[in-house]
Formats: sequence, structure tokens, C-alpha cells
Amino acid sequence: MSRVPAPAGGSGPGPATGADPQQTSAPQALFSAEPKAGTPVVTTLNVKLQNLAESVLADQAGAAAIVAIRPSNGGVVAAASGPGSNGYDNTAFISQQAAVPQDDLASAAASLGISVDDQQLGAPAFFGTVPASAVGTEHAAFMIGQGKVLVSPPSIATVAASVVHGGLVSPRLVLPAPGGSGTASPKAQAAPSPAAQAPTAPAPTAHAPTLAGPTSKAADMMRAVVISGHAGFLADVPGGPVLAKTGTAEYGTELPLKTHAWIIAAQGDLAVAVFVEDGDYGSVSGGPTLKAFLTGAAG
Repeated sequence: MSRVPAPAGGSGPGPATGADPQQTSAPQALFSAEPKAGTPVVTTLNVKLQNLAESVLADQAGAAAIVAIRPSNGGVVAAASGPGSNGYDNTAFISQQAAVPQDDLASAAASLGISVDDQQLGAPAFFGTVPASAVGTEHAAFMIGQGKVLVSPPSIATVAASVVHGGLVSPRLVLPAPGGSGTASPKAQAAPSPAAQAPTAPAPTAHAPTLAGPTSKAADMMRAVVISGHAGFLADVPGGPVLAKTGTAEYGTELPLKTHAWIIAAQGDLAVAVFVEDGDYGSVSGGPTLKAFLTGAAG
């Protein structure tokens, strides 16, 4: 095999020509444009609660998220993603599969905000899906949120908010600019009043029954989870009574199956959902994060 002689003073093979002109020529501007100011965006986010949400997720090793909503007006006051035990057999709802058809299950989910596509969030978000039809084993799986039932932190936070509100809450994050011009004045960028954030209630639909109010059975059962269930660690959170519910969902194909951990809670005019991608029981994996958020919000 022949070698190309190295240039004088060189130490290895290479062309005997001069330096590459691309390495010595001055950079050239290929395109330029004058800077243009963007359109100010008005949101419902609360700076204190947003910073708090980010801080309580800072130590999460895996994927995790937290969303907090005001049940009174649907305002999303915090939404953050992290860097990177129920105790009971999940059979209570499975036992009702013969009494609750799949379309009723889908309607109940819609009444709490899951799979509702007319949200007023003002930004792209996934609010889950609940199949309208299923039978047998598949229907049983759907009764406990397994199988093809899909949710997200915004949808589950909406569930907690709707239970407290006593009816469907439509979350809002990005508010329309005053005057409809698309541009908000500096004054308008300040946090809007609760009245300004109040969303227009969606028209009731035939398939979405409404709850009886904040003293509904759902709220009573969520309160019992704190009083006598596995969310008792939330009983000493400062402020009013806390309602909560934990949950898990198996996913993937590895054996043993991995588990998504969920926990939701409501206290006063605050509804919160915490999600941990690879977790244990909801109270174990998401509980400390949720308690830290509620305690910080009360301070």
C-alpha cells in the first residue's frame, strides 16, 4: 500500500497542499433579520405555586409531573415536570363491571373532565381517552383505569377540581388578551382577578351527568382516604380538610410490569395531581411530593 507524502514538517500522511481554505476563511452571514418583539401572554399561573411545584420535583430521579388547578375558576396555577401504598386490592370497581356498562363509565369520566375535548386551556394538552365500548375482561380492566384507558396530569387534576366544584371544571392556562387585539398591555400582564379568570361553563351534555356538589359521595370517599385510608399522612397539612385518592397503573411489557404512580388531593380552592412514571404505590411515590406542595402552598 502506498502513502501520500506528508508536507514538510508534517508528521503523518496527508495532501501536500496548503491549509483547508474553509478553516481559515472568515465566517459568512447566510441570513439576518431584525428582531421583532413577541406578543405578551397572560396566564393563570401563580408565580409562588409554580416555583413551589418545580422545587418539590427537583429531587425526583425519574419522570414526574405536578398540576394544580383552582376549582372555583379552572385556573391552572402550577404545571411542572421533574428532571427526569394503596394497600387494597384493586377489585372494588371490577366487582361492579356487570352493573356499570362501558358507556356509563365513559360518561362518568367525561363528567369529571377526562377525554373532554372542549377544554378552554388555551394551549395544547392531552386530557385522556376512555373507550365508549368494551366487554368482558377488557371492560373489567377499564373499570380500574387499565388497558386502553389513558389519562394525563392535567386531566387527573381536573378530576380532583371537578369533585370539589361539584361539576365539570374547564381548566384555563392562557387567557385571551384584553380587547381581543392579541396584544396585552403591561398592566394586563399582572395576575388577573379571579373574576377575570372565571371560565364560561360548558353547556351540559346528555352523556355527562353532573355531581351533586362538594359534599358528593366522591368527595366523601376522598376525605375518608385521608381520615382512615392510606393518605393519612396528609391529615396534618396546615389549612382546611384535605381530600385525596391514590392510584397505580401497570404499563409496558417487561415482567414484572412497571407501575405508574398517581395521587390527587384537594384542599380549599386548590386541586392537585402528582404523577411518577416509574413508581410504587401512589402514596409512597407521589405522596411526599404532594404533601410538600400543599404544605408550601399553605405557608
